[in-house]
Amino acid sequence: MVNVAIAGGTSATIGRSIISALLQSASHTPIILSHLDPSIDDPPSYRDGVPVRYVQYESITSLFYALSDIHTVICTLRVPGPEMADYQINLLNAAITAGVKRFVPSEFDLGSGHDAINLGDELSAFDVLRSKVAVWDVCRRAMEEGKIQCARFNPGMLMNYFGLGCPPERREEVLGGLSDRNIIMDVLNGVAEIPDSNWRAELTVTEVGDVGRFVAAVLDLEEWPSDGEIGIVGQTLPLQEFVELAERVRGKYFTVTRVSREEWVRRAGTPLSLSAGMEQIMDTMIAQHMVACCDGRTVMDPVANRLCPQIRPMSIAEYMQKAWG
Repeated sequence: MVNVAIAGGTSATIGRSIISALLQSASHTPIILSHLDPSIDDPPSYRDGVPVRYVQYESITSLFYALSDIHTVICTLRVPGPEMADYQINLLNAAITAGVKRFVPSEFDLGSGHDAINLGDELSAFDVLRSKVAVWDVCRRAMEEGKIQCARFNPGMLMNYFGLGCPPERREEVLGGLSDRNIIMDVLNGVAEIPDSNWRAELTVTEVGDVGRFVAAVLDLEEWPSDGEIGIVGQTLPLQEFVELAERVRGKYFTVTRVSREEWVRRAGTPLSLSAGMEQIMDTMIAQHMVACCDGRTVMDPVANRLCPQIRPMSIAEYMQKAWG
């Protein structure tokens, strides 16, 4: 049994799902890394029975001392802005110095699907996808130099976005901590926005609890893929079929707006200022994902599924029934 540090483990969704899966597997000891808030005099040393270590992500020294007995670092931070890359690179460098064996950046998205998105110089350094690419580039160099083993987990989009707005009594189980805005579909109000019919836009989605279970199972493996790419697949379908499934469960036709790739590119290239709010950042990020979807880059390779066949992920039909049936 080894110590696994989860940076951002106090947050909902990915961090919580990984910690929950690690506790259930009993193969590893989870430890939460949480940002030190100087305004709190006596922060809790445990969260739901899991020890918490407080760090300053701006300080490699602070991170180094927190990682002295850690085998694997998993980053689940979600920080809008350029700090997202800076914090993770600091965490990686501290992990290498402390002798950590494995590092997982805060990807949990498209992986190589967004590496090749090229929308021109108009995208600012604030861009969320570029920060992920920048961090992975540093991880790959560290692997090539034999400093640490890295992997990025690529589950596509979280299936739980399709549960937003479900009945209140189901939300804790259905949403897995997700409290975001609708992406692609507003299932409650029967509205969807997808690429037009010129594109066979397919998308991989995975339920957040399954993401945690696959990550915990992969940690048990002695060897990881040499390229560090670990796709996770709940299910992959054309976007139109997601809409049709939702229509069947809800018992009504949706109002569907079909958007051209050119319009997605225009939205994706909207410059973001340093004062941009989360809503603007999300609009740009969604558009970038839709460009990737049009280009066939949102279908994940089920690497984790092959490595851990004992795990059966939830299908989108099962999830829709659970949320809305």
